[in-house]
Amino acid sequence: MVYVFLGDDRYTKKTEAKRIAQQQGAIFVFVELHKKDQWEPFKERITTPSLFGDPYLFYLSEFESVSAHVQTNAFRYIGFEAPKKPVSIIIDYHGAKANPLFEPFSSFRYDLPKPWKQAEWIEKTVRLGKLNGLSLDSGQATLVFERCGPDPEKIANELLKVRAVSAEGRIEEELLNALVFPYQPENLEDFIFSIIGQDYPAVFRSLYRVFSEYSENLILFRLIQTTLSLAYLVAHHRKRLSQFEDLREISKSTGLHIPTLSRFYGYSFDRTKKLRNLVLAYRAQSVSVILDELWQIDYANKSEGQSIFKNMIAFLDRLSQGA
Repeated sequence: MVYVFLGDDRYTKKTEAKRIAQQQGAIFVFVELHKKDQWEPFKERITTPSLFGDPYLFYLSEFESVSAHVQTNAFRYIGFEAPKKPVSIIIDYHGAKANPLFEPFSSFRYDLPKPWKQAEWIEKTVRLGKLNGLSLDSGQATLVFERCGPDPEKIANELLKVRAVSAEGRIEEELLNALVFPYQPENLEDFIFSIIGQDYPAVFRSLYRVFSEYSENLILFRLIQTTLSLAYLVAHHRKRLSQFEDLREISKSTGLHIPTLSRFYGYSFDRTKKLRNLVLAYRAQSVSVILDELWQIDYANKSEGQSIFKNMIAFLDRLSQGA
């Protein structure tokens, strides 16, 4: 049998593949054909019968990264050899368009919720808990998600640890809080504020590292969210702050956290530091222009599949040149 697993939830796809292998009593073989040294071993294994007749389940990971030549050859061997041998093939594919070569096979979708859809991630965390033998209420699932972020593998790893010390799949809030590791997003807020603060050496110094650690959509969402907050502050609270009470009052009326507001207003709790007041540095028109460009990046990605990363580099380059 040949199955195609579509979507970006690689953790669930791999977990399901292992479940199928166990159900079939097959040996699970993880294959990365996008790596040059993987093609020959795969070809040999699929064409050579197992010495003891054990069935195999080949999991072809990240198939969208495989060259067209290797993809064609892989399907030639799958089509001719797989029906003759006790093997199953699962193709992991995350691409904008499904490969026409997939058409003869059964396809299943495994998609992750969007990074900013917290309610869907909490539901997913509850489901991952059940898969790991844990009964989590929504509050506990929220805690786990907030600590791990939108990463099913991190969530599952933490849940395995929690399951090991749980009492028949249940755990007290205090113990859960002590056990779950806080995977705080590194550098993302600093990166966003370095863009808003026009600190372009810092932006380009951390650009590739940030994009390797976070999803493109999450970075763009956070940047739009922060720029919208800046736009509101420029329109309704454009002032110079002289004391902490000013921050507290603005926080009450806007719902923005005081640490975030302090970055917008350049308010330092250390009086010896002089920071830039970004709310005074911007005019409403300039913030509007930035927002318009960010919406265009988002639209180009959603409607045409254009790379957020490439368009973001062009956007940052224009900003740094004062265009």
